[in-house]
Amino acid sequence: SGGELSSGSEAAATGAAAPGQDLPALFEQAAERLPSLLSTASKEQLLYLYARYKQVKLGTCNTPKPSFFDFEGKQKWEAWKALGDTSPHQAMQEYIAAVKKLDPSWNPQV
Repeated sequence: SGGELSSGSEAAATGAAAPGQDLPALFEQAAERLPSLLSTASKEQLLYLYARYKQVKLGTCNTPKPSFFDFEGKQKWEAWKALGDTSPHQAMQEYIAAVKKLDPSWNPQV
């Protein structure tokens, strides 16, 4: 029906996946978009995205904490660890929404 089509395109425009949309495909498109946004993203935004990417790809953080002297590694680990048992589905949605916020003109097509 036409209603489903319009809700799907609105969901894509807002960065949230509608039921039935291919969330993993949207996530991959968002991940491909990120390198062009690195210059505009803050360190906090990049840590936020990093943690959600790791959660989607590897699941809950189960790696040892990096050395005290590995400042960047420790920050990344802490951001990922803070997600706890967040589902990959939720992490994908948050990642896509964050990329959309960084680049409001981004319009992924599924």
